[in-house]
Amino acid sequence: MFVDLLRLLQGVGLSLDQTLQVMTSDFSTVLPVMSGELALAQRQFNTGRTREQSLHRLSSSYENDDLTAVMRLVIQVDKHGGAVQEPLRQFGDRLRESRRATLRERIGALTVKMTGVMVLTLLPALLIVTAGPGFIAVFHSLSSMHK
Repeated sequence: MFVDLLRLLQGVGLSLDQTLQVMTSDFSTVLPVMSGELALAQRQFNTGRTREQSLHRLSSSYENDDLTAVMRLVIQVDKHGGAVQEPLRQFGDRLRESRRATLRERIGALTVKMTGVMVLTLLPALLIVTAGPGFIAVFHSLSSMHK
């Protein structure tokens, strides 16, 4: 969502400073953690650090490869300028695809775990329901033969 908001704000013509300022002030309820970290990075930038240093600190404080990559992209845009719309769109698409793949893997693992649980919980009940009357009939037959 951060990448999409960044792309949207850059698309309407805001500068990088304006974009980060809007994200820290107006989107603090949507992205509370990220807006707090961006506000800290903005304060560091305003007090004399370079934007690269402040955004690098933000990306290194969280050990997330996607955050590091998007911060690297923002730093590159800040240094060299240029169009940011297409790289952000591609990055957002790649991020969504990787998230979908991760969810598919987790769902696959969950399916295997649920199969084991269902076998352990439903198999005894299924055996009682299906084989129970047969066992009772055999037991009655054997007990009547004994008399």
